Amino acid sequence: MSNRAIIKAWQAVVCVPGLDQAEALRQLNEELGTAYTASRLGEWRNGRRPMPDAVRAYMLAIGIGWLLHKHGIRWHDPGDAVDGLAADLA
Repeated sequence: MSNRAIIKAWQAVVCVPGLDQAEALRQLNEELGTAYTASRLGEWRNGRRPMPDAVRAYMLAIGIGWLLHKHGIRWHDPGDAVDGLAADLA
C-alpha cells in the first residue's frame, strides 16, 4: 500500500468538520511521542522520505475500517485485532 493511500485513508477518518489536518497531526505526534510537521507529511505522501513503520501502523490502524467499508466489507472493530493487522501491514 502506498504512502499516499495510507495518508488518504487516515485523513478520511481524522479530518472531519472541526478536526483539520494540523489537529490530526498533533494527535499523531502526541500518541507516538514525535514532532512531525505538515511538511514531513507531504514528504511521506510524495515519497521523498520513507514513512516510519510506527507512523504507517498508526495511520493504518485508523484507516483500515474506513477502507474496508469503502469496499463494501462490513467490519466491527474487535479492538486489538486492528492494531495487529495494521502492524503486520506496516
